[in-house]
Parts: sequence; C-alpha cells; structure tokens
Amino acid sequence: AGGIFHDVALDAIRQFERRIQNLDMWKGFCGMASDFHRALCDPGVSFVNYVFASSGAGASGVGQENITLDGDGEAVPLKVAFMLAKRNGVEDLLLPAGFDALTEPSSAMLRSAFRFKVKYAMSDEPLWKRRMEMRRVEQMWEDFLM
Repeated sequence: AGGIFHDVALDAIRQFERRIQNLDMWKGFCGMASDFHRALCDPGVSFVNYVFASSGAGASGVGQENITLDGDGEAVPLKVAFMLAKRNGVEDLLLPAGFDALTEPSSAMLRSAFRFKVKYAMSDEPLWKRRMEMRRVEQMWEDFLM
C-alpha cells in the first residue's frame, strides 16, 4: 500500500498520537471522563488502532483470540484493518469520503477522532457552582490548546 497507508507513515502516526496522549493535560482531561467514555480519548478512534491491534487469549484460553483496538500490537494486514473499521462503523469517520479499500488502497488523508466527555458538575448543584466549574474546565481546555 502506498501514501498514508505505508507502514512507515502509519507507525509515524501511531507515535505522534501516543506522544500527545502522554501529555499531562491530555491525561488530565481523559481522566475526567467516565469509565464508559474514557475509550473515546484513550485510545480514541484511530485507524492506527485498527492496524496495530493487540491480540490475546480469549476468556476460555482455548482456540479463541481477543482483538483490542488500542494501537499497541503488531501490524495486521491492511485488509483486516479496513474490514474491522467497516464492521465497527467508523470507516466514514476515519477514511476519506468515497474511499474504497478494495480498489483504492492508497490515500493522502486519514483522520483520527478523540473525544473528551467531561462532567464538570452535578445537575442538582446550584447554578452559580455549575457555571464556575464550567468556566474552570473551559479555561483548562484553552490552556491545553495553547
């Protein structure tokens, strides 16, 4: 495969994403997410997580293997990564519009998606406190972006 799907390019993307995910501010925001939503920022939704999926023994340990889309494994064939992205319904999010992995295994573009769903106050708290906490989190976000 060529373009951005070359193994060197995909590994460079994986290394870049890991560097930003190791930033203290990133960890702070991601750590504020609920356990349910934390996977949206750690590891996030990234094609390299599909390419470099981890594998391990299934629960029974006999003849089963689990795949974890975390970007911490060895590279799988690109066709497998494309199939997994399609099966999970993220191909339109990660791949260019109209991209067809079967006929066009090369591209100059690829997207990753990371979401920080942060709970900053309880709905039964006074409005002044919710606003104060919202401003605090907004300032943290601004500091992170700078």
